[in-house]
Amino acid sequence: MQRDAETNNVDIRAFDMTTGKGTAITNDTAQDQTPIWSPDDKQILYATIPQGGRNMGIYRKAGDGGGNAELLFQFTPAPVWLSPTLLPTGST
Repeated sequence: MQRDAETNNVDIRAFDMTTGKGTAITNDTAQDQTPIWSPDDKQILYATIPQGGRNMGIYRKAGDGGGNAELLFQFTPAPVWLSPTLLPTGST
């Protein structure tokens, strides 16, 4: 995760440990937190409250940062905070 010092925004980034190159997974105004990789290393799940939203959700996005985030589950009302967990089968 990376916090912008000016806006205090938190986005998720993936880093290649051999090259040190970073790839933005999220780039929005929400406070994206607690990312985890899917068992096949192709997707990242994370918790966030979207900008303008009131309820926290668990989202899934491609591990290369491409495409749109997919809402998997939304809490109503939102918990204080959470961490997504994957089962060995890849389901949440």
